[in-house]
Amino acid sequence: MRTSSTKKRTVALTALTVMFLVLGGLTQPLFVCAQVKKTTVTLALSPANAIIDPTLDQGKAVFTGTVTVKGIPLIVTSVNITANAGDWTNETDPQSLVITGSKSGTFSLSVYAPYNATAGQTHDVYVIIRWSNTLNEKGTAEAQAIATVNQSYSLNVYMSPSIIYFKGGKSSSPFPKAYISNSGNGEDSFSITVNNNTDLVNAGWSFSFSKTTLDLGPDAQDYVQLTVTVPANAPVKVYKVQIRATSQGAKSVGRTVYDDANLTVSVQSTGGGGGGTNNTKKNDTNPVCIFGLIPMVLVPLTVSYCGVRTAQGRRVQRGKWE
Repeated sequence: MRTSSTKKRTVALTALTVMFLVLGGLTQPLFVCAQVKKTTVTLALSPANAIIDPTLDQGKAVFTGTVTVKGIPLIVTSVNITANAGDWTNETDPQSLVITGSKSGTFSLSVYAPYNATAGQTHDVYVIIRWSNTLNEKGTAEAQAIATVNQSYSLNVYMSPSIIYFKGGKSSSPFPKAYISNSGNGEDSFSITVNNNTDLVNAGWSFSFSKTTLDLGPDAQDYVQLTVTVPANAPVKVYKVQIRATSQGAKSVGRTVYDDANLTVSVQSTGGGGGGTNNTKKNDTNPVCIFGLIPMVLVPLTVSYCGVRTAQGRRVQRGKWE
């Protein structure tokens, strides 16, 4: 009986041991299945250094932000996006993302340089995202990039004076100056030419500048003087001459940036005055009234003075002529 009882106790103990081991063995797998693997969210900005080209891109750089979620499938992650470019304006589109499962979402970030940004200037751009998901997980991620201002090319040109007069091949006006200003954001060189002068040159006209190029810093202005030679037999007419200044910096990068100004050349008849007409005519009589204390009459008397006839009044007593 003792042996049988011992065997029964042994069997029971063995059964309990097996049950414990089985249950104990199942505890860890059950725990692993119930444990949630932590979600990871990362942020990247591309490119790392975006070029702002004021000439072509209206003064903005465009970045692409990529948010990548890694975690359990079907978990929904909400992402809010905030960008900081200091005193430079920025726009984020969209400003939030909703990502389901282990996937990625993208957004665009535009950064605008101020009008007075100079060529080569750099600016830091920061983006931070705040995310949460349906497992009540929360977190943040950050990324940084750089915006670099490229050189812009722009200029203005005007003539002063904008009209000159010629008579008999001689100018009665000061020769004009072409004023050029660099409205770009960096150093530039500008060439100056007469744009539509082929017909005039063939007719004997000539144009020459005191300088053919000007080197100017941003917002700087200078001038070159234009000398115009007109043939003495040039037809009496008003001519339009186009002066063109061209950015050599833009040309070096395959662009064409220029500005034009018009100069009016008035060729007058040799009978007229330079820059105008002479209204003095011979044989004009202009009576002058002279009042006295005795009765008088006005006698027009034409005299010659320096080749121009004028009229004077002679005072006479009534009934007598002088």
